[in-house]
Amino acid sequence: MLAAYPPVFAGLSMDASQEAASALQHVEVDAGGAIMIEGEVDTTLAFIVAGSCEIWQGDTKIGTAGARDIIGEVELFARIPRIASVTASNHVTLQILDDESYTSLCERGNPVIHAIERAALRRISDRLRTMNNSIRSNSEGTPFALHPQRDGLLSGIVSAFMRQKKPEIDAATVLAASDLFSWAPGHIVQDISEQFEVEEFKKDAMICRQGEDGDSMFVLASGSVEVVLLIGKDRAESVATLVPGQAFGDASIALRSVRTASCVAREDSIVMTMPRGKYMELHGTDNDTGSIFRQGMIRNLIVQLISTTGRFVEVAGKVGTMEDEVYRGTSIDSAWRG
Repeated sequence: MLAAYPPVFAGLSMDASQEAASALQHVEVDAGGAIMIEGEVDTTLAFIVAGSCEIWQGDTKIGTAGARDIIGEVELFARIPRIASVTASNHVTLQILDDESYTSLCERGNPVIHAIERAALRRISDRLRTMNNSIRSNSEGTPFALHPQRDGLLSGIVSAFMRQKKPEIDAATVLAASDLFSWAPGHIVQDISEQFEVEEFKKDAMICRQGEDGDSMFVLASGSVEVVLLIGKDRAESVATLVPGQAFGDASIALRSVRTASCVAREDSIVMTMPRGKYMELHGTDNDTGSIFRQGMIRNLIVQLISTTGRFVEVAGKVGTMEDEVYRGTSIDSAWRG
């Protein structure tokens, strides 16, 4: 029955749904049973049909998942060992998709693959948002002055000076050299690169600001960018320093929400900017270009998730609390790119 299919099947044709359903395995797990084990090499994706799960890092409970959620998407796309254990908190019904079946569906061009990519983008973006909010809740931050402020005529003049067009950068070359798309065919990287504009931001320029609508995403071409969580008017918590080839600002577009962090140029930096409309067009396209773009964004979000989680663990350890759903991760090795 279609009603028993995972939510990602919504909108698929009957033929595509039936083909994808044939790749799923039905699994029942009793309360207390292990579903996924931290450190295990396993890229199985699981759709929770009924019941609820607890997610653990070591002996620490770090989150939950329930009906209609997916689990295991980080390891499927990052090709890394399990970053957390998952146990059944009550009787759980799962539909699982192992790596061999996932690969087979990819080779056959079943559109459920595109739906899984979009679901993974939303899920990982939501985890990142949750951790950012948790850090703000647990951290006192350090003194931080925003520059430039965006209110008033003078700030507009300053912003215009600090944000300049820089059209001579070859966006395709930047993307092809990045971990985002170094594994992708050159002609598809070229297609994606054409959706970017190129800008230069002066040292200390605010590229995007926490609380604003996510109207663009960015790829750093040169320079460095600090990701900070604003706490009050004059304090912040730094969660990452980005290097060339990394993307940022994409999670808020994937969630269609406001930004949960601010990004500041820590030196003169060249940034490739993609407007929300072009991002959503690629996000919604069911072809090779759309799929490769989504996979690049997923992998980028995983890097952000790992970095932000590491900072959250430090902050939470100081105050002795871990209330929100979070995941700790390990570094992504070369298998991540293949």
